[in-house]
Amino acid sequence: MTTMEEQREIATKAVYAAIGAPVVTGRKLRDLGMLFADETVAAFDEWAVEGKKVTERLQDQKVVEEVREDFEHLQEQVEKLRDQLEDVLSNWRDSFVPAHEEEPVEKPAAKKPAAKKTAPKKTAPKSTAKKKTAPKKTAE
Repeated sequence: MTTMEEQREIATKAVYAAIGAPVVTGRKLRDLGMLFADETVAAFDEWAVEGKKVTERLQDQKVVEEVREDFEHLQEQVEKLRDQLEDVLSNWRDSFVPAHEEEPVEKPAAKKPAAKKTAPKKTAPKSTAKKKTAPKKTAE
C-alpha cells in the first residue's frame, strides 16, 4: 500500500503531466512536420528529375504527340458534354414545379379586346341663362 505522501506525489505528477503533455506533443509534431517538409522537398526534386527522364523517353517515341492529341480531343468532348448538361439543367429549371404545389400555376388567359363601345353622343349643354324676350306689344 502507498502512503498518503506517495499518493499526493502521484496526483501532483498527473496534473503536471496533463498540462505538459499537449506542449510536448505539439513540439514533437512541429519537429516531425519540419522533418516531413524537408523530406518532401528532397522527394519533390527527385520526382521532377525522374519525370523529366520519362518524358524525354516518351518524346523519343512520339507518344507525347499522340497523348496531346487525345487530350485535346477529350477536352472538346468535355466542352460538348458540359454544354449539353447546361442545356438540360436550364430546361429542367424552366419546367420545374415544386412538389408542394398540386396544380401547376397557370398564366391567366390573354383577355380578348373589349368590343368597341360607341361613345355617348354629346349634347350641347343647356344654358341656365335666361333668354331675353322681346316685350309684347299690346294692341291699342
